Amino acid sequence: TAEQITCLSAILGWEWSVSDAIWGNFYDRLVTYVSKFGESRVPGHRDGEYAQPGRWVNKQRQAYYFGKISDGKIARLKILPGWAWNVLDA
Repeated sequence: TAEQITCLSAILGWEWSVSDAIWGNFYDRLVTYVSKFGESRVPGHRDGEYAQPGRWVNKQRQAYYFGKISDGKIARLKILPGWAWNVLDA
């Protein structure tokens, strides 16, 4: 019902889409990287703690290239310092 939808949507951290929740988790990790290093250019080959965010950044660039990323996600990425859709511009 509409009431149930409203109640679930009000729960802190509730996501209707698992893929959006995963995307948000990686975005948060990227924001943490930006706060530490001052830019969003995470090397894709980086080892350790930042290996996954680096690969995730590359996947976002690929999704953008193929038109498979939402306008909302594009906007969230574009506001990050040093963000570039083309790795050669980064």
